[in-house]
Amino acid sequence: MVDKFANIQNPRFVLTLESYNSPILNGLIHLYRNDHCRLMTKLVEVAVLQPDVVGKIWAQCLGYTYVNPLQSVSLPGSGPSLPLDICKQQSVVHLYTLNGVASICMVDPSNRRTIVILQRTLQQKVSASFGLPNYIREAIQRKCAPLKSHKGSSEEIVSQDEISAVFKAKRKRNTRIVFKECA
Repeated sequence: MVDKFANIQNPRFVLTLESYNSPILNGLIHLYRNDHCRLMTKLVEVAVLQPDVVGKIWAQCLGYTYVNPLQSVSLPGSGPSLPLDICKQQSVVHLYTLNGVASICMVDPSNRRTIVILQRTLQQKVSASFGLPNYIREAIQRKCAPLKSHKGSSEEIVSQDEISAVFKAKRKRNTRIVFKECA
């Protein structure tokens, strides 16, 4: 995922950070002046600024909206969903579909090729927003994480379409539910 992100240059991001007049920020800017993606990643790792603040600055400097996919509303069943393999390959998270437009959080929202792939896959328009690479990675992992009952001992594989029916129906106490695409 980081490979897709590694080639993005964002000079306005560096200029914005320089305006903070922080010795720590200035030191990191000096070290990573020519590698803007690594600078942004280091700011998140070192926690000089809150990750969401770094993400907002980065996105605004590129002209996009920042979305934390771990804290945003995801509406299941609001439209067609992206297959997990496309989410991993393209570093994207499908948040929701509203009025025929899919809201997508991605590492590089300026990548027209990826947006075309997503539009063809979903067969609808796509609205792209920026998300931090590590947050997108975690959101994809959560999407693939199995649902577990409190006392899960036996396993039953259920498709995502059947999940709502599974929760409505009475189930044995010792049943664990696993998504097919993650099994």
